[in-house]
Amino acid sequence: MRFLLVNPYYPISETPSPPLGLGYIGGALVEAGVEVRVLDLVVNPYSRETLSSLIADFSPQFVGVTAVTMTYPYAAQVVRDVKGIDPRIRTVMGGPHVTFCVQETMRDLPELDFIVLGEGEDTTVELVKEAFQGCKWEKVEELYCRIVLGEGEDTTVELVKEAFQGCR
Repeated sequence: MRFLLVNPYYPISETPSPPLGLGYIGGALVEAGVEVRVLDLVVNPYSRETLSSLIADFSPQFVGVTAVTMTYPYAAQVVRDVKGIDPRIRTVMGGPHVTFCVQETMRDLPELDFIVLGEGEDTTVELVKEAFQGCKWEKVEELYCRIVLGEGEDTTVELVKEAFQGCR
């Protein structure tokens, strides 16, 4: 299993670098036996061509992007581009913005498959494990998931524990 983690462009000069949250998630994934690469768009300028080349070279099954409110538009563009490059890749987003704007994010970004709420290390590892074990996403705590019902039909199914009910 391969997982590409993306730190989106940060539009101010005082950028939080390195992306520690992605480092923690990447470390947890590596410990679980997942091959991980990180694309830091704070350091490297973004282009769809660069993303396409990395996807062709690495062939990830998942692409995960982090988002604070200031970076959300850039993170959303990465997700759109990933699905445009290869619609089979499962897209994941986490971070403070999507934790507090779950329903709006799923409504406004149909290319997004999963939202990881709160601290994402355990949830992301469980998400990947479920990809191997039958994709029973309801078993994964602190996760939102989009379920495709059929041609042109989809619904967003919330799969979160009650503790997160007040965060939306």
